[in-house]
Amino acid sequence: TRLLREPSLSETHVVFIYGADVWVTDLSNNRTQRITSTPAVESNPQLSPNGQIIAFSSNRSGNKAVYTVSVKGGAPTRLTWHPSSANVKGWSPDGSKIIYSTSRDSSPTGIGYLWAVAAKGGPSTKVSEQWGYDGSLSGDGTKIVIDRVSRWESEFRGYRGGQNT
Repeated sequence: TRLLREPSLSETHVVFIYGADVWVTDLSNNRTQRITSTPAVESNPQLSPNGQIIAFSSNRSGNKAVYTVSVKGGAPTRLTWHPSSANVKGWSPDGSKIIYSTSRDSSPTGIGYLWAVAAKGGPSTKVSEQWGYDGSLSGDGTKIVIDRVSRWESEFRGYRGGQNT
C-alpha cells in the first residue's frame, strides 16, 4: 500500500493513518488491524510510551479534538472539548499527558501553542508561553524543543515540491 501516513513506533506496535482511519500493526505477529472506521478524518496518531494507548486527532464531532483508544481497539475517548482544533503532537515521557497544538486563546489571529491534557481526561494546561506548532519533551519532562511554524502551506498555488518538515 502506498498511502500509509504519519507512522508512530513503539517496541511492540506501529500505528499509522490509511484512508483517514487509524490502523495498528502488532510487531510480534505482523497482524494489522483497523482501529477506527468512521466518515471522519483521523490524523496524527501517537503511541504512548508503553505502546498500549494511541492518541490521535479526529473531526468526528465537527471540530478536530484529541482522542485516545487502546491498541487492541474499542471505543475512542474524547479528551478535549474546546472549539479550536487540537492536533496531537506526542506524549509526556511518563505517559500521563498528551501534548497537542491548538490556536485556542490566541486572538485575533490563530497562533498555535502547545497544550497538554491528562491521558485520563480533564482540563488542559498550556505547556509554554512560546508559540509553537510542534514540540517534544525531554526524557525527564523538564525541557521542551519547540518548532514554531507549520511547514504545510496550502496557499502555494502551483507549487510542485514537498512540504515535509
